[in-house]
Amino acid sequence: MKVFQKLLLRVDETVALLNISRWTVYRWVEEGRLMGTKIGKGSLRVFARSVHSLIRDNRNKVEKGYHMRMVAAVLMMVFISWSAAGQVQAQLNPTSIEPPVVVPAAPVLGGVPDLTGSFVKIKVKEKQDGLKLVVKVEICNVGSAIAVGPFRVSLLLSENDVLDGGDLFPSAFPIDELAPGECHQPVKGAGKFRVRGLEKIHGHTAFIMIDDGGAVTESNEANNNLSTIISDAAVAGDTVVASSVTGNTVLINDSNLNLYAFEGKPPFDQLARFNFQPASPELVPTMGEVHYSPDFSKAIVIIREGFIGPTQGLVSSGIVIVDMQSLLIEETVVLESLKTGNPSRLVHAYDDPDGKHLWLNNDGPRGEGPEVEATDSVFRVNVDPSDSNYLQWTEIVTGAGHHKSAHSFPTQEAPNARLLFATSNISDRSISVVDNDPTSPTFLQVIKTVPPINPPGNREMVGVDLVPHGMDYSEVSGHLYSGATSPLSCAVTVIDTTREGLPVSCIPAGTGPGQIPAAGYIHAAHHGEIVYTVGSKAADEEAGTPGQGWLSAIDARNKNKVIAVVDLGDVGVGSIDEKNGQKAYLPSNNRRGRTNVAVVVDIDPTSHTYHQWLRDVTIGESGSHRNGEVSPAGDYAFYPNTCDDCNTVSVIDTNLDEEVARLQVDGHASNVGIARVLPVSTSGTHDGPADDIEHGRDGEDDHEHDDHADDGEDDHEHDDHADDGEDDHEHDDHAHE
Repeated sequence: MKVFQKLLLRVDETVALLNISRWTVYRWVEEGRLMGTKIGKGSLRVFARSVHSLIRDNRNKVEKGYHMRMVAAVLMMVFISWSAAGQVQAQLNPTSIEPPVVVPAAPVLGGVPDLTGSFVKIKVKEKQDGLKLVVKVEICNVGSAIAVGPFRVSLLLSENDVLDGGDLFPSAFPIDELAPGECHQPVKGAGKFRVRGLEKIHGHTAFIMIDDGGAVTESNEANNNLSTIISDAAVAGDTVVASSVTGNTVLINDSNLNLYAFEGKPPFDQLARFNFQPASPELVPTMGEVHYSPDFSKAIVIIREGFIGPTQGLVSSGIVIVDMQSLLIEETVVLESLKTGNPSRLVHAYDDPDGKHLWLNNDGPRGEGPEVEATDSVFRVNVDPSDSNYLQWTEIVTGAGHHKSAHSFPTQEAPNARLLFATSNISDRSISVVDNDPTSPTFLQVIKTVPPINPPGNREMVGVDLVPHGMDYSEVSGHLYSGATSPLSCAVTVIDTTREGLPVSCIPAGTGPGQIPAAGYIHAAHHGEIVYTVGSKAADEEAGTPGQGWLSAIDARNKNKVIAVVDLGDVGVGSIDEKNGQKAYLPSNNRRGRTNVAVVVDIDPTSHTYHQWLRDVTIGESGSHRNGEVSPAGDYAFYPNTCDDCNTVSVIDTNLDEEVARLQVDGHASNVGIARVLPVSTSGTHDGPADDIEHGRDGEDDHEHDDHADDGEDDHEHDDHADDGEDDHEHDDHAHE
């Protein structure tokens, strides 16, 4: 079986092959000129075939240019000869010849193609020579121009959900062309993948690369890759077909304890809905954030204050596990705060870099009283269904919240960075740093507490200012960044995880050069090159001055220098969502001026409008923070409209930067979580139309009886080709900023 020995290249290897800078590699990946993926959390890898394709295209252009220069040289010689004959008086000075004028290519008339696809069928069959895998996909052109080929569609198989040099590249097929709106569907003997001689396939991931090689210039290159896990049903011999969803599944919950599943692309149909019932009628639970297991087979939905703890009988929060194939609740985990002895209230959660654990911040009791000011905790839960410790958890005591958090980890750019979990404590004005290195003797212990700035107790003025309310990590600098929403002197606290003692520094607050007017939510973009923070100030009614919002940019590679402050106008923003390193979407909340917009800012370093306001997209009203999200492909942004009467989620088309839909829910929409689509199993014993579709349309007999009757094909062919700022009644008045 054919194997790519060098499927993925490191950034340095790509630099050497193309003779470009590291920054250019990252930029070209973001632009789609190169195809890349991440190995684990912190390292970029570039697909070798996209590098070779770029080299080939450039060589063709160079050869074409060489021939054109030769023709020009011949014409020039004729011209000189003609001049020397006295027909024309001319003088040539080689040192004064101006460089040729480069004329931009004419725009493509009639639009641009956009290729995408979906899984149609996956099946595994036992053969004499091992397992046979059959994969059918539908490839569509959703753009506005013909996709002129031939272009290649490839299948790759991985033992996990990460591509690397040891993965199989067993099969590919070409497509000549696709008109706008046309789909290429598999037919007998063509347009499908057949791989034989496999020893093990259960749990492997199938990757589909559309236009593998980059033959077609598209409006969106981000939707050319598909992946799905080969499930138990496929291995058992059942037919596994894709659901009606060909994009991503969008999960939304509301204040009436409903959880909805919507299709992630137009017409955004509702796929499922179910209601959570509290363990006791005396409890008043709310639904929180939506997260996922590493393989996206399970959704993890936070339930706040919906349970009675089994050990001490404390009012407790927990998580429910939703199976993404059946969209039904599978399991419930109650997280009782035994180490604080107080009710638990989960708000924000963060994925561990190990890919197995979810860290859930416990904000403790609501309201007033001594227990509210007591210390809180964080729960670390194993959410990997394939791990023997699945859903086991531990609790670590921190400071008094509300909390925002981030993980640090070693990367190629910051190899000395430590494995840490850091969480801000709003009421304490401090940051707790937890050792997250399983090999360390202080594993899962608080090893440093960054104190508040409070002279004279902190003479160096380095620490945490009022209301630490955002945090993220730069894979470039190896630093953790925490933003303060009401800074007096220190807008962003920086913790250096690469040095002994974890030294702390400060990016000052203010309106002068190198200062940040207001901070809060933190977001690291461009693989950690640039760190962004948003903040705002309230209007001064007596002075007649409006409120003001800002997006500030920090260069993590250049000593954390503030390189831009973007004026957002009279708007308060509690989060930053990113579209593929090109644009930032900043949804409004209830605290400043306009509450029905998502501000769009250019964050593309190659753009002539870099770090400029682009537009305000009108969406629904907000009564609090919006826990929204941009889809993985970057084509749509989903934002809850959280006013009392809204009960909707706005959908923004990020190519048009316009609201294109509102998804209706029954209660106050609160949280959005997006997962990639997994196939659903349909047994071959069902009656009715499903059997007709699966067993008759393409000539395949799925009830095979021998090695030569499985699908009406020649079995011997192709064998070898084959945030948040939310109004959460936190512990002090500043927590709402």
